[in-house]
Amino acid sequence: MTGARHSMYGPVGSGRIPYRQVEWLQSTGSQYINTGMSPPAQYTGYQVEIEYRYTSRPSNDTWVFGYWNNNPSARLYLVGYYNGYRCGAGPDNSSYWANINYDTNFHVAQLLNDGAYFDGVKLKSTALNVLGLHDNSGFWLFKSQYIDTGGTRQVKYCKMWTVEGELVRDFVPVLDDNDVPCMYDKVSKTLFYNAGTGSFTAGPLYAV
Repeated sequence: MTGARHSMYGPVGSGRIPYRQVEWLQSTGSQYINTGMSPPAQYTGYQVEIEYRYTSRPSNDTWVFGYWNNNPSARLYLVGYYNGYRCGAGPDNSSYWANINYDTNFHVAQLLNDGAYFDGVKLKSTALNVLGLHDNSGFWLFKSQYIDTGGTRQVKYCKMWTVEGELVRDFVPVLDDNDVPCMYDKVSKTLFYNAGTGSFTAGPLYAV
């Protein structure tokens, strides 16, 4: 495998996924994906659905999805591990969190206009599209401020919608033509590579 790449391929093909899909993409902390999506306007974000798990318990707060900048109050729409739990969404230290107990199973988290869901169960009724997103920072997969203590996390897929319901990202993990693990977006028909250091680990080939 080659080293990490920061750029994306241009659009390719249509119809079926043109690369070898795998079950999951794994990050140990320093690998992450820039989704290319920034807040469309002040106080708005995106709805999201993501299937993920932590195969090892982090010792610090880490995320599999979120809006990221250097201001803690603006780390929003988070899915991941926070304060001993797997978590929903919201600014740090807020009441938006929807917690479920830690385990090593795959879970489906949904952050929708009417609240946070885990495995189909609604845990919070708070509207999530009015949080204070206010600059040009973007939404990330796997991004974490803690590299060495962030645990090992895997993502099976990630979908993003506008608050109006338009699908703007539909990520699945793949191996490209050079066997480099990355994410393929079925909406833009584009490969998204590791924007961090090191290399992602790919799961087994996806069984159709």
